[in-house]
Amino acid sequence: MGSAEFEVKVRVSDIDLERVFSKLTLLGFTKEGEVLEEDHYFDLRGCPGYRQGTVLRFRKVSTGSTVEYRLTYKGVIAYEGIKARDELEVSLPDDRVLEVLKLVGFRDLVVRKKRTYFNRAGFKVSIDEVECLGRFLEFEEVNPPSVESFLAKVRDVLNSLGIPSSKLITESYLELYLRQGCYT
Repeated sequence: MGSAEFEVKVRVSDIDLERVFSKLTLLGFTKEGEVLEEDHYFDLRGCPGYRQGTVLRFRKVSTGSTVEYRLTYKGVIAYEGIKARDELEVSLPDDRVLEVLKLVGFRDLVVRKKRTYFNRAGFKVSIDEVECLGRFLEFEEVNPPSVESFLAKVRDVLNSLGIPSSKLITESYLELYLRQGCYT
């Protein structure tokens, strides 16, 4: 299918952002920019062939005057203790697919966040300000050599920032939204 995306996050409510930006730069990360992301998740449970944990997401990414649209399918999570799954993403010319999915009758749940991206040789760290949930550091790598190597990189960065790695979160922002009662 697509590529395997490994991902974890940690909640960092009271972190000094300027210190984190500086430290990530010292660790060899390059700031890639800030974006506003509006993620629309669709309930696939009524679809034939649905498998627990699969996700269909429409994302609107705004960077200043530029807007991009993407449709992403995320497969079943493959490992315990880490979010690792196949992902297939398609760029779209506009938001008409979102309207089609709504017209077909899919239930649409929206998660909004401001995200600052950092990258070091394909290992990504983002600082996310998520509506209703607060601030998180999210770590992501596509096709890492192993779960262990990915988690070692995550722990190294967290240790450098003085953040405990014992509170890694594998739930999606949507799952956190639903658990926290952000949707009524």
